[in-house]
Amino acid sequence: MSYSPKISLMWPLDWIFGSKKAEPASAFPMLAEDDRQPVIGISGANTSSKSVAAMVSQIRSAGAIPVFLGNHAPRIKDGLEQAVKADMARLDALVVMGNDGDIDPAKYGKPRHEKTNIETDAARAAYEEAALGAALEAGMPVLGVCGGMQRLNVLGSGTLHQHVPDIVGDNHHAQGAKDQGEIAPFVPVQFVHVEEGTKLAALAGPIPGLYTPQNQKLPPGWVPENSFHHQAVDEVRRDFRVAAMSDDGIIEAIEPKPDSKYGRQFVLGVQWHPEFGASMLGPKIASGLVQAAREYSIDRQKMGANPVDPAMAIEGENVARLMAARQQRLEAVARR
Repeated sequence: MSYSPKISLMWPLDWIFGSKKAEPASAFPMLAEDDRQPVIGISGANTSSKSVAAMVSQIRSAGAIPVFLGNHAPRIKDGLEQAVKADMARLDALVVMGNDGDIDPAKYGKPRHEKTNIETDAARAAYEEAALGAALEAGMPVLGVCGGMQRLNVLGSGTLHQHVPDIVGDNHHAQGAKDQGEIAPFVPVQFVHVEEGTKLAALAGPIPGLYTPQNQKLPPGWVPENSFHHQAVDEVRRDFRVAAMSDDGIIEAIEPKPDSKYGRQFVLGVQWHPEFGASMLGPKIASGLVQAAREYSIDRQKMGANPVDPAMAIEGENVARLMAARQQRLEAVARR
């Protein structure tokens, strides 16, 4: 079955008035029926975050159940590994959102830049690193947004540019900053080129009707997007590749190399914030994530997985069986 993204016009209203919150972790549903909606965990600062609220709306619009993974210190108080196992066993996909703080550059072997504001929520950092690792090993769909993309990169020994203005000459990649006029997130401020031949390009497909301020249609592969960051990916982790670049040379998206360990699963990191729908690519990313989560859920159920089994998410033998089953189904679809 094919699922098309539902293009919502509610992002400005969501931004101004807020939107429905994700279900708390305690509200995880039992995952037993084949036709149920997939459950997607969203790790972020809190449910009052406009970014988290917009992602909740995108995930709901695409047909999934969003579950907020917050309150990280209490969440891991009985043990980080135990908390991650329990959460991963109940999810069909993982989203890691951005952060007001920066990743400690010691984690990628660099001295601290004077503009680097190291994140202070150590519990959140530890949880997201462990959750990303577990989700990747489980074959679970993963989406990293802004700081979530950076964490995904650093987790695989990639590095970061610690202050983008040093590279591009000004602060225009931080449209929410006062010196940039605090531009709303549903307003695009840059052009992003999606690299031909990538999974992101296949997901994006044609996006017609996009025009520059000069009223000229953008060339194929280019989309207007928002931008809310002062750091960016520098060296891409060895098992990933660049999936999109900004018009001034900043890496805007990464994904696994096709021949890498994670090449068959949905894994995507984007530097912009697709949840705000600054272009039609945002809903397409949400739709692609939900479809991948649905397939992951079906595969897991076909293998007889217990939906509340905390060992499921990191058991290597089950991972291999799930990936093989998914590949068989994809080959069967291709023969139709």
